[in-house]
Parts: sequence; C-alpha cells; structure tokens
Amino acid sequence: MHTRNSALDYLKALLIAFVVVWHARPWLLTQSPIFLPKALLGFFYFNVTTLAVPTFLLVSLHLYRQHRDSAPGYFRKRILRLGQVYLFWMGAQWLFAWAVTGRLAPIDIRFLLDGGPGAPYVGGSVFYYLADLLLLTLLEEGYARLPEARRPFWGWVMAGFSLAYIPVAQLLHFSGTNYLEVFILYVPAAYYATALRRHRHAFALGWLAFSCLESFLIAVCNVYMTPYIRWGNVLGALALMGYALSLAPPPSRIAETLSRYSLGIYAVHKMALCLGYILLASLSLLQPHQAPSNPQLLGLFLFTIGGTWAMLRVLKSTPLRRYIR
Repeated sequence: MHTRNSALDYLKALLIAFVVVWHARPWLLTQSPIFLPKALLGFFYFNVTTLAVPTFLLVSLHLYRQHRDSAPGYFRKRILRLGQVYLFWMGAQWLFAWAVTGRLAPIDIRFLLDGGPGAPYVGGSVFYYLADLLLLTLLEEGYARLPEARRPFWGWVMAGFSLAYIPVAQLLHFSGTNYLEVFILYVPAAYYATALRRHRHAFALGWLAFSCLESFLIAVCNVYMTPYIRWGNVLGALALMGYALSLAPPPSRIAETLSRYSLGIYAVHKMALCLGYILLASLSLLQPHQAPSNPQLLGLFLFTIGGTWAMLRVLKSTPLRRYIR
C-alpha cells in the first residue's frame, strides 16, 4: 500500500491548472502597445503552462516505476488500466465530436494516435497524451528489464536521440508522431528520477536561458517551434520534477483533490470549453472566424471551470467515476 506523496500532489495540481490555462487562456494582450506585459504573458503561456504535459508523463512514469518495484504483476495491471482509460476517452471524444459537428470521423492510425478527432473552436483531441503514456509505459517496462550494466548506455542513447531530434524537427517544421520522439527522453529520466534533485537548479537555469532564447527566435526571427519540441520545454519538465522530489510539503486537501481528479479534469475541460464557444456563437456574441474579446475569453475560462466541475460531479456519481481518477 503506497501512501500519497504530497509534493507530487502539489505538482499535479499545479500541472492540471497549467493545462486548463493553456487551452482556455483567460486573457490576451496581442493588441497591447506596451511590449513588456505582452511579452511576459506570452512567455508564461508558451514556456510555463506548456510544461504540464511532459511533466505529467514524467510523474506517471516515475510512479509506475515505484509501484512496479514493489508489486509483482503490476505491469499487466497498469497496461490494462491505461488501455481501458484510453479506449473510453477516445470513444467519448469521437462521440462528442460527432454530436457537435454532425460528422463521424473515420477511424485510422492518425485517429488512434491522436486519441480521437478534434472539435470546433478548441482544436485537436487531448487524448494523444494517453496514447503516448501507453507507449511510454511499455518502453519504461522494457528499459527496467535491461541488464543493470547496459541501462545507463541505452538511457543516454534515448536522451541523445531526443535532444538531437529537436533542432532537426525545428528546421524541417516537423511535429513528429505525437511528440514521442522527444518524450522518449522521459523513460530514462523517470527511472533515475531521484537523481534529478541534484541537478534541479541547473535544469531551472537551462529552462530559463533556452526559453528566453527560443522566445526571441520565435518573436523576432520568425523561427518555427512547437510547444513541446524545444530544449527549454525538456529542461523545464526535468526541473519541476527535481524540485518536487526535493520537497516535503504538508498535505493539502485541495492539492490532493486536484491531483486525484487530474485525469478527469484533463479529459473533460476541453469539452466544456467547446460548449462555451458554441453557446457564445448561438447567442450571436461570436461570429465565425472572429477572435473572442478579452471579456469573452475570461467568461469562457470561467465557464470551462464551472462546466468541468459539473461534468465531474455527474461522472463521480456513476460507474464511470473510474475513468476520472
């Protein structure tokens, strides 16, 4: 029986807040004539909130390794659980997209990797994360089964491949297969996660330096970069994990609740956001191809929070509660 790690609860609570803020940005300063506030808000959105997905992967793989070492047969149990959650939410996304568009998306390899189709106003499915986590868990198990003497070598191979892939992908404007080419770095990082504590300050400084450089290249030089295929993003995830594992904060009911239901929040928040956009459009407050105003964005953000809470309340009272925690 594993006791909860309060530091990881705080981290997961922070990460799920980042996810919601990244997708339902409550305020924009794109038209502001004042450079500094606009630059700081843009830096926060692109370099801070985007740390959520890779850090979630790192936390999940780290917890898998801990449970695997203490519970024989955990691999099969974990893969079955991830497979069920992935199939359920991919199916839910498929039906949701059908309900709001009137079209059933075809099922193909892209559909499976993306975790279902996108939806109007809010873009692609978020359930690529579950497809990635399923594949990375398989890799984590294979990595753990390597002979001890060979494990560091193959860890450096995976890390080297990911880090070398980043500039190549940037030059070729290539996003890869759900960012797996970058995310495989978190397999050895999760296995040796406790070592991240020793280098957390270096990772944090590296994140800041590369994030500033990458922001400059994007804003001034028009260099193409995706949120997750960046050295700054990798270093930021490693830094957050290192700091979390070095702390021992007192338990918090709020942090534990957000952590416990982070899967559910992640799964339904974009559906709530989509419904908010549809409501605005139905009230003729938002025209096609028109960007929302800041008051509308703030309203959508609050609607997303309220809608997410309402959906989780409903799901929690049904047998489907196993898919939200």
